[in-house]
Amino acid sequence: MQRDWNKLWYVAMSVLGESEQKTVAILDAAVGCVLVIDEAYSLNPGSKFKDPYKDAVIDTIVAKVQGVPGDDRCVLLLGYEEPMQALMREANPGLARRFQLANAWTFQDYKDEELLAIMKE
Repeated sequence: MQRDWNKLWYVAMSVLGESEQKTVAILDAAVGCVLVIDEAYSLNPGSKFKDPYKDAVIDTIVAKVQGVPGDDRCVLLLGYEEPMQALMREANPGLARRFQLANAWTFQDYKDEELLAIMKE
């Protein structure tokens, strides 16, 4: 099935309730696919000044991504380690249960000489 990801990639945060609808649409469109959310830590609602739009997106992800056998959806949250730890600590506790950092893949940064060797190949 062809999906028009250009229309789905951005969850506009302009009206309460709209974030949830757009997040559900993205998650529904990801059935049978892998959904990659890069820089996922940018969804951190914060610990001091809560952002209700980001809270709504995280709460919707928690509600829809249950890890139930038979669900045909894979969601990957990508980001730098420290901001991701803060996200898991400060956001909906269900997020940390579904995306356990103890089981996360960690990729080490390349050194300059390693990048140069890759470029020469």
